[in-house]
Formats: sequence, structure tokens, C-alpha cells
Amino acid sequence: MKNNDKNDTKKITFKDEWEYNKSRIKWVFKRWRHHSVWLIVLLFMTVISTLGALAYPFLFGRIVNLLKGSEETGLSDEVVRQVRNLVIIFGLVGVLRVISAFYPSFRAMINLKIDMDVRNNAFAHILRKSHRYFLRFRTGDLVMRLTDDIYDYPKIAWFCCSGIFRAVESASKVIFCLAYMFTQSTILTVIAFMPLPFMLAVFGRYQRSLRDSYFDVRQAASETNNSLESCFSGIRILKAYNGEENQAKLFDEVLEDRFKKEMKVVYLWTFIWHLYPAINMIGQVIVLGMGSWMIFQEQFQVGTMYMFYVYMDMLLHPLLDIPNLFTTSRDAFACIDRQIELHEFDRKNDEHPDVGGEHIEEIKTIEFNNVHFAYEKLLSDEKEEVLSTAEKLQKTRMQAMDGIIEVDGEMIPILHDINMKIEKGTKIAIIGSVGSGKTTLVKLVTRILKPTEGQIRINGKPVEDYDIRKLRKLIGYVPQEVVLFSDSISDNISFGRDIDESDILRVLELAQVKDEVMEFENSLDTVLGQRGQTVSGGQKQRLAIARALAGKPDLLILDDCTAALDAENEEKFWDDMRKFYPETTCVIVTHRISTAQRADVIYVIENGTITHSGTHAELLRDSDLYKAYQTKEPVSENL
Repeated sequence: MKNNDKNDTKKITFKDEWEYNKSRIKWVFKRWRHHSVWLIVLLFMTVISTLGALAYPFLFGRIVNLLKGSEETGLSDEVVRQVRNLVIIFGLVGVLRVISAFYPSFRAMINLKIDMDVRNNAFAHILRKSHRYFLRFRTGDLVMRLTDDIYDYPKIAWFCCSGIFRAVESASKVIFCLAYMFTQSTILTVIAFMPLPFMLAVFGRYQRSLRDSYFDVRQAASETNNSLESCFSGIRILKAYNGEENQAKLFDEVLEDRFKKEMKVVYLWTFIWHLYPAINMIGQVIVLGMGSWMIFQEQFQVGTMYMFYVYMDMLLHPLLDIPNLFTTSRDAFACIDRQIELHEFDRKNDEHPDVGGEHIEEIKTIEFNNVHFAYEKLLSDEKEEVLSTAEKLQKTRMQAMDGIIEVDGEMIPILHDINMKIEKGTKIAIIGSVGSGKTTLVKLVTRILKPTEGQIRINGKPVEDYDIRKLRKLIGYVPQEVVLFSDSISDNISFGRDIDESDILRVLELAQVKDEVMEFENSLDTVLGQRGQTVSGGQKQRLAIARALAGKPDLLILDDCTAALDAENEEKFWDDMRKFYPETTCVIVTHRISTAQRADVIYVIENGTITHSGTHAELLRDSDLYKAYQTKEPVSENL
């Protein structure tokens, strides 16, 4: 069976390789759409740099020939005039060389511009992606793709500008040098370049190994970032369980794997870069030997021999730069593959806020009409491990080019047959066991998730008809896992919105956290640590509530977050909500009966569907699950 699977593996044909390279070249040239002016400047600088480099030996050789030819006849006025003109041209060429000295700086600048474009474009696409996307790509991997995959040699930004224009400059030098050398001696030129086919054969032999090795290095680097991100994000848990030694061992294994893959690339490059100069040196020795003999035979002049040799030596780096373009393209194209994968993965679920939609001023009603939702199961990493490097590379490429989502087709049902209607200003509580689908339900309202069947209507119209930005502006959402940013408390609350300090203080007071914030040394200007680690868990949740309220939402969604409030503070919170936000619709996901009792309608979810709804008293009579919660928690006497 294994043999059959192996035989069925699709081989990478020349046509596949050509189509692949052509698509990547198109991708590269699209990066130049916003830099057409700089493209012209770079082409001009390429011409200047080439002329400056080639003119020096040509002019010097001409002067040597003129002076050598005047040894017997003496310096005539004509010879002096020609030498003087050549010296003047020499000076002008010197000016060109000074100008061309800025050429690498121009290339470096455009590298940075392309780097910014690619990075901003990738980041904008990632922000549009659905929740499934972040199940497939871990944080460390995303950071790697947006940083190391783009910047520096020989990654995307370098290749798109410096890599290409170095090769263009080198190609122009090769063409001129070869043209001149052939005009002087066809036989000597052919003999001097006899090792060239061997150089090309070496490149052809090792380019696929380089390509596969670069792909493996990029994957290993992502795994390193993932390991670091996981370690530092969970550092408190790691220390609490004395896991430092085990984590260090795991990280050492990751680094060991990365070391082996990067050393393979180093070995390949070392072999290639030592072989090419050695081959070129053979050509130079041939030129010196045969050229000297031709001078004695009076078939060559000394100045011409000097030009011939200098051009032969000058060809070393261009002859390396041209194949280097193809060699570095392996690494750059592997990085481009990873960028395309970022863009194309799960594209059917992308959000398009720029497309627009109907304007919405307020949320009056929310209706769920026979709503179903199921997750599409992602392929597990274990299934990928059975593939060889070449097979994995081919699979990744084809999927990236075709926009295929890596799923195994299995649908995991979460919600089914959800029907309910929420009127403006009402307080709705959703209660159910862990994993029953409560969080998924509220994510459907915010359009973080899309129903697989059925329809959600707001104000009588499908939720998809509305401008997603306008809709979300009317929603305040506090998720289970609160996220705060490494910024000031004030900026975390305003979150890019134009909110006065007085309003910030008001919502902090409403969330029952104002007094604690004002006790901090810098009060509202206190900068939080990574993910808000400098404040307690309860403070994080209450700051998140304040952030949601700061936008004066029409709909407030609280996903099991009022647990951060004790009974007295929760009582005050809901009193203030009734006072300051009487028209705000509240959807509260909770496990606390004391919280659920405050709602106008309580929905009980079991096994992914609503089994009961009603008031606290009605559910105590009709729902066994609700009664089970009641027995676990005493009812507040203040209700």
C-alpha cells in the first residue's frame, strides 16, 4: 500500500516548475505598481553604474596602446591630443562613478519601501481573516512571516529590488564585456569561457536542493518563534509547575532541528561560492597564458591585453550575480509561498469592511431564524509529517496557488435550530454547560462567525446587508478571554476612538474599577504590561467592560465576565446600567444564577440548541438543567 501511495505522488514536471516560477515573477512585479518612478531612477542608475565600471579599463587600455605605439616614432601632436581627450573623458567617467556610488543606497531604500508595502499588505489581509485562520497560524509563525520572511538578504524585499537589479547590472556588464572580447579574439574568448557550462551545470544540479533546504529553514524558524511565543505567553504557568527544565529541553530540540537545516544551506552555499571563483580563475590563467603568447606573436597589443584581462576579471562577480539571482529566488519564492498562503487560506470567510453595505443607526431587534453553525475541521499536523520535503513543498505550492483550504472535510456541529428574538433595551441571559455553544452564539451576532445555515436578522434585514464597521460600532463586546494591550489604561479604554477623559472616568466607575485605577502611580496613564499582566485578572475583566461601555453601545455582549464583580459590585453595576444605559440591549453569557435572574428573558442551551426560555421562576419549573444550577448557588436576597 505504501508503494502505491509513493507511486501515486505527483512529480514536479518542467511545466509545473515553469508555471510556478512565472506566477511568482508576476507577484514580484506587482510590488512595483506604486514605485514606477523609482523603477525609472534605478534603471538610469544601472546604466550609469555599468558605464562607469566598463569605461575605466577601456580608456586606460587605449592610452597604453597609444603610448606603446609612440615608443619608436615619438609623441606626435595627434597622439598628445588623443591622450589629452582620453584623460578628460577619464575625469568625466570619474564623476559617473561618484554618482553610481549612491546606487546601492538607492536599492537599499527601495528594499525598505517594498518591505513596508508587503508587510502592511499582509497585515491588512490578516486583520480581515476569520477565527479559523488563527487556528491554522500560530502567533510565532505569523510574526515570522511578517518580519524575517520579508526583510534582509535574500528574502522578499531584497530579492524584489536589489536581487533583480544587481542581476540586471551584471547582465549588462557581461554583454558588453563579451561583445568587446569577441571582437578582439573569438578563439581566446571561447577558450576562456569553456568552464562556464560547468558552472551552469553545478547550479542546475544544486538549485532544487537549495530550494527544498530554504523551505525547511523557513519552517524551522517559524517553529522557533512559536516555541518562544508559547513559553513567554505562559511563563506564569511554566514557573508554577516547575517546567523550566523541560521547556529548555524542548527549545533545545527545536534549535537543534533548525541548526541542522540551516547548516545544510551553509554547506551548499560554501560549495557553490568556492567552486565558482575556482572555475573563473582557470579562465583567467588561460587568458594570461594565451594572451601573452599572442602579444609575442604581435596579434595583440599590450593595452588590449590589459582590457581583455580586466574584463575577464570583472566578469567574475557578474557571472556569480546572475546565477545568484536564480539561487536566491529559491529562498525568496519560498517566502512568497508563505505570503500567498497567508492571503489565500480560508479566503471565502474573509471580511470586507471596505466593500460597505447599508448604514445602520441603531439596533432595534435581533432575530435568529433556524440558525445552525458547524466548524470545518482543519488538517492535523500529524497528517503532514508522512510527506517528504518535496511532496510537502509541492502540496504547499499548489494549495497556495489555487487558494485551497487545508481541511479534511469533516464538519463539527456546534449549534442547531436556534430561534429567538431580542427587542431593544431588553436584558437577555444565556446559560448552559461548558461547551454547549454559548460563546459561539454571541459571536454570530458580532459577525465574528457566520452561520452555516439559517439567518440572523437585525431590524428585519439580514445582518450581512449592513456595513460591518457601522454595525460593530454599535456593539460592545467583552469576550471570555480578555485581551488588554501594552499601552496606557486610557488608550486601552478609548481604543482609537475619540473619547473624552471624563467619559473614560465615567465608564471606569460604572465598571467598578475607577478607584483602583486612580490609586495607580500614573492613574489613567499607567502603562500595562504585555497582555495586561501588570493588573489582576478581575481588574482586566472590569477594564474590558469599561472599554465596551466607552463606545455607548446599542448592544452590550458580556461573555461570562461579570464573575470579576462580587455580589455588591455586581448589584451596583446593574443599577448603574439601568440608570445610564436604559436603552442598551444586553446579552449576558453566564454560569451564575444570580446574574441570570436580572435578565428579562433567560435562554437555556443544551447540546447546541435552546431547550427552554423564560423568567427565573418559569425555568425553575420547566428546566432540569437550570434547577441544577440553582442548587449549586444561593440566590441573592436583594433580587
